Amino acid sequence: MPPENNLQPTNARGLAQAVMQCRRNNSFLRAILDVYEDLDRATGGDKNKKLCLGGGACCRFDLFDHRLYATLGELAVLKRARMVDPSRTARNRCPYQQGPKCLARLNRPLGCRVFFCRETREKSDINNNGVYETFHRRICDLHARHNIPYAYIELISGLKILHEFCR
Repeated sequence: MPPENNLQPTNARGLAQAVMQCRRNNSFLRAILDVYEDLDRATGGDKNKKLCLGGGACCRFDLFDHRLYATLGELAVLKRARMVDPSRTARNRCPYQQGPKCLARLNRPLGCRVFFCRETREKSDINNNGVYETFHRRICDLHARHNIPYAYIELISGLKILHEFCR
């Protein structure tokens, strides 16, 4: 659900400019990182944990027949990680996956934080109980509160736009 400020970019250049606007607003970025920390606590995740037991399988979107979406604010946080060229990555694979490692682990968006490729019953319940929607709503509210444009875009498409316009 988009925030109520109705500032929604309508083209690729506008999306890239909006992400750069997000990146210039330190209090906005800090607030998104706070949402991530709250989500990690709510799901039992550990933001400093570097071990992935799934070997990066969740980054291979084609294996799970899903697409990952992120807000412009989430893309701005993700852009803090070393930028990678998404066109050099296999189709439907996250470009931040390097073997079994995530190059953007601490900056990864909500979808990465709630999707578990090696699901247990407990983690499956997290995905199904509206946790994502609750925290996504908080990020939407941050966009409105900070008067920052909002868009919800498929991750790889968003990264391609950023790579093209934000070198």
